[in-house]
Amino acid sequence: MLPSDNDIKHCLKAYVRGNFKGQTMGKMWKFLLLYAITLPAVAAEYTQSATSFEAAVSNISTSPSYVMVTIADANTGLERQTCTTANLLAGAIHFEYGLGNDHAGLKRATELALSNTSHHFVFTKQAALDNVRIDFSPQDLDNVRAWLAPVSNQDLMAGAHPWTGRDTPYSGRRYRSAVACVLIERGLSPYMADMTGQVVVAGSKDIPVYAPAKGPVHP
Repeated sequence: MLPSDNDIKHCLKAYVRGNFKGQTMGKMWKFLLLYAITLPAVAAEYTQSATSFEAAVSNISTSPSYVMVTIADANTGLERQTCTTANLLAGAIHFEYGLGNDHAGLKRATELALSNTSHHFVFTKQAALDNVRIDFSPQDLDNVRAWLAPVSNQDLMAGAHPWTGRDTPYSGRRYRSAVACVLIERGLSPYMADMTGQVVVAGSKDIPVYAPAKGPVHP
């Protein structure tokens, strides 16, 4: 049975805020499976970096992929590169443009994200900025880079996720986006596990591996 209009609105609100708990999960899967049918295929003519971004944005799932974007606050003029899950980026776009909580609203948010080839997003509304807030510092990012440097990409893809250990220095929630940024820099495909919220690395038989990021990736 297809989800009702009220279910769709409820699921969309939960999706763009990253809330995948409780009874929402079952309804969410029905909604996402229905919505995924309407998404366009990944365009083959895009460069690798654009294709990887599009693959992440198009992964409409309760295990959303991470994207590397620059977030600019139009009110202060401040901007910074970060990594966030694609659903939270879609949520920020929803808040910024006042989009509806329906298929058309989610489709429009996805289109706006995909059309932004610079991956540079300017927001004026605080609700939008709050949805993609940055919890880690540039120093945190450098520290995570150094910490993960000894771990090979092959080991990471095989399931070595040292940041999930409780006794490790970067296991906290505030470091998850920094970990995701480092993984994307290294050409990997991080996504957020739907049950634990932890950063997970996709393998070649799972979500497609990202192309390495180009140029400097930190302020």
